[in-house]
Amino acid sequence: MRRLTGMGLRSREFRGSWFTGRGQLARAIGATAIVTAVAGAALALPTAAEASWTPVKTLTAPDFEGVGPVISADAKGGFITAWEGIDNADPSCNSQIQIRLRSSAGKWGRVRQLTPCKSPTMIFPAVAYNANGYGVVAWLRTTDNAIQAVTVSPAGKVGRVLTVTPKNNQAYFPLVAVSPSGQALVVWDTVYATTAGPNGVLARFISPRGALGRVRFLDASTQVVSAPVFDKTGTATVAYTATKVYAVRLTPKGVGKPAVILSPAPGTSYGYPKLADDSNGDTFVMAPQNVTTKTRYGEHLVVRKWSKARRLSKAITVGTYASTATVTNFPDGPALAADGAGDAVVVWNSALSSTRAAVYGRRLSHTGKLGRRVRLGTGYLSHIAVAPGGPGLITWQSTPYQSGLVTTIYGRDVNATKGTFGRLIKFTTDGAYADVAAERAGKSGVIWERSSLGSLIRARFGS
Repeated sequence: MRRLTGMGLRSREFRGSWFTGRGQLARAIGATAIVTAVAGAALALPTAAEASWTPVKTLTAPDFEGVGPVISADAKGGFITAWEGIDNADPSCNSQIQIRLRSSAGKWGRVRQLTPCKSPTMIFPAVAYNANGYGVVAWLRTTDNAIQAVTVSPAGKVGRVLTVTPKNNQAYFPLVAVSPSGQALVVWDTVYATTAGPNGVLARFISPRGALGRVRFLDASTQVVSAPVFDKTGTATVAYTATKVYAVRLTPKGVGKPAVILSPAPGTSYGYPKLADDSNGDTFVMAPQNVTTKTRYGEHLVVRKWSKARRLSKAITVGTYASTATVTNFPDGPALAADGAGDAVVVWNSALSSTRAAVYGRRLSHTGKLGRRVRLGTGYLSHIAVAPGGPGLITWQSTPYQSGLVTTIYGRDVNATKGTFGRLIKFTTDGAYADVAAERAGKSGVIWERSSLGSLIRARFGS
């Protein structure tokens, strides 16, 4: 599933090809990139832009390694981070979920282990904060493929561990978000049909006090499901591909009627959808479109806005790309984020050769106008986070997924409202599988695994 390095090898020995495939899907849905565009203007080399960022901070405790780092931010500059922790000094402590909170003042809390050693192996952590600091952490328990979760209060209090999936329901991996009122939402897809219990794309709300809501059925199993997003009223949207690309809205009170967002023409098909909400209820839905003719195979990146009133805008092709996806580089996929006014930015990478890919970015305004395609750098696995006011951050890494090489993580500031991209930033020369989050004032956090021997979890923060 991930690089095999150092003592962390024992933590991954149980993962056969089935878990590897799920890990790749989780990476693909979480956010990354693929696509070709006409090369934009070359941008500046790393400079003093890095000076506004904190030094590299190691988050894992002594004797511990970590994999699968994730991060989310509240509106005041607080961050929540999570990963799978592996205690190299204790063979019984194999891949358990750990979190660490960073206050708006920049103060780090201690490492908290949510699942005790000698527990079943826990994988695929997912985190989300809302603007007020209500959080959720979810993960997969491997013995029975159940999803578990905890809530986190604005004061940093961690709730009890809840088993979110019903009995006999085997999940693929968790996808999470938190509403403005603090209602956490966990979405998952079943791995395969079971003899009892609901099967399909399912969702469940968790109240701020940790009370589980009803299990909600969204549609049949597809394994191609987006992470949820919320608008300011507490309505969530989830998208999924089942030949057509669908989107559905839900609240703790119930589930709306699914809408068809994109329908494939003959010779075309759609991949994993991604979502971004402008907070007012208008949702951007993006999906790769594969086009096959008698003479050629092409791939496009298509975005369509689904309004709060359920009206669909014109489908817009953002780019035509050369896929970087291979057997070992599956998770490359486009990433999308929007500000509170409905201006969005799409980032992707596109193969220049079998060993090299370019990273591109492009703005889509709230009026539907496309900005120019800008080449941001060279690399893979691009991510983006944008604050409601417009500022945000894009990151990518220098080598493909599972390359086994020591890897550099780069980034650029972005402003969705203005459509501008900042100077190149080099966050680390020894990191991979980055995740990114942005808070309301535009400060961002980047978290990653060390790519050399020993998978330490590290992070930097700045603007």
